[in-house]
Amino acid sequence: MIDKIKRVLLIALVIAGTSIGITSEAQAQRFPRRNNGQVEQILSRIESNTDRFEDSLDDALDRSRLNGTNQEDEINRYVKDFERATDRLLDRYNRGQNVTSDIRSVLSSASRIDNFLQRRRLGPRVERDWSNVRRNVDDLERIVSRATRY
Repeated sequence: MIDKIKRVLLIALVIAGTSIGITSEAQAQRFPRRNNGQVEQILSRIESNTDRFEDSLDDALDRSRLNGTNQEDEINRYVKDFERATDRLLDRYNRGQNVTSDIRSVLSSASRIDNFLQRRRLGPRVERDWSNVRRNVDDLERIVSRATRY
């Protein structure tokens, strides 16, 4: 519950910062860039852990009563949205572009997956693999939070 509150506050902070006219250049200066490598490492872990999670999710869905249902389509769509959001974040980050909206998109996509998995238990392997992805997203969120404090 506290983590969800922190996420909501972070998103509100990012939106507020953007709406009061912080320039893209100022945001780019405060957001950690390639010189520390931390963001790239986290994004790389998100990508590899997401692949592992997707494999375990597919296996669990194939063995569950959700196989072939709208709910299966729904979670698969959430995972694809999450993958697209993280790919876009990495691409824009590597180009030195403003990534504020991309970070919000990653957090939002992760939240949808969280909510789905809380409503439908798909087994310990899926939960463990998602927990690893979620931990990486939380690490990214902490870096962003530290970089945008002022």
